Amino acid sequence: MEAICKGVKENGGLTIGIIPYKTKNQANKYIDIVIPCPFSQARNIVVVLAGDLVLAISGKAGTLSEISLAWIYNKPIVALSSVEGWSSKIAN
Repeated sequence: MEAICKGVKENGGLTIGIIPYKTKNQANKYIDIVIPCPFSQARNIVVVLAGDLVLAISGKAGTLSEISLAWIYNKPIVALSSVEGWSSKIAN
């Protein structure tokens, strides 16, 4: 996620990070607005509902949870098929 935030910042964008930690100081240096949310399932709901779509790149159980929530809440899902993990399994 840090690389994505860095790219956004380098191109003049605003970054928002819903981080899986208790404090804001644990965020990477490229996040402008930090939202700590150390509760995994609650965080996944916040991430899905806050976004316009879910972009799945690889992933394990947490990614599968986010994909499932996106499906439940009718959010578009984009899944990268050229990598391992859940994204390639659902992309086909």
